[in-house]
Amino acid sequence: MAERHAMSMGSTRPDVVAHGQSPRKPKIGFLAELAGANVGGAETVTGGNMEDAKFRDNLRLARRQIDQGNAARALHLLTAVCHDAERYKGTPDWPEYNLAVAQAFALQASKGDDSAVSWFREAVQTAEALTELPDGLLVRAHLGYGKYLAGVLGRYYQARLEYNRALEVALQAGLDEERAAEIRLALITMGLEETESPEGQNFRVMRRVAERDSRAWHHQELVWEEHIRRSREGCEGRMFAREGYPVTERYFERLFKQVQISKW
Repeated sequence: MAERHAMSMGSTRPDVVAHGQSPRKPKIGFLAELAGANVGGAETVTGGNMEDAKFRDNLRLARRQIDQGNAARALHLLTAVCHDAERYKGTPDWPEYNLAVAQAFALQASKGDDSAVSWFREAVQTAEALTELPDGLLVRAHLGYGKYLAGVLGRYYQARLEYNRALEVALQAGLDEERAAEIRLALITMGLEETESPEGQNFRVMRRVAERDSRAWHHQELVWEEHIRRSREGCEGRMFAREGYPVTERYFERLFKQVQISKW
């Protein structure tokens, strides 16, 4: 990596490149500004003399904040250990750190904001270089990068490559069906967005019901397959979609129950 992550905290902006060029990685010192001065409530690790423990605890807490959608708090935690991060090159902690920074940037990115691209690339490349990988690390890196490419940048061809690579790695590693189903659903999401299919609204309704009821990924995949089968046969879901209206949450609530009885 050409640039060091650490820099003077007096910096006011990340590197800017011409349109169409690959962005250089924003330096880590800039994370403090992006996180904002007021990030009250962020968890921090204090006490103890072991730098390794602090680094890994902050990384763990940052991932928790990312899972909860709190980009600023995650960046605050990651910034606190940014000067120590490069000590972990060649270990799984290095791609994990880059992936966490990338995901935090992605959380707060607006459409077209490519500030997380280089962080995702670093996470993927350094994870691939490891001889021993923690379960799921490379899959998470490819999957996260794919979601960012599709959802934020609209780069569907590149996103599809990342999703397919994530699925390939997951199957080779023998990861459980749940992870593979998550990747296949990400591919479905992207396909619907790319083609602007009227089924896209139905898919969002299904996902909303699934998230509310904590449905497993592979259960969602089965329900969506059943919905598409019924749509093609002219059943209820397609009748709603043909008129230009999304199916209701109640429709998918019933469908989850029906598929649960017949297929789970």
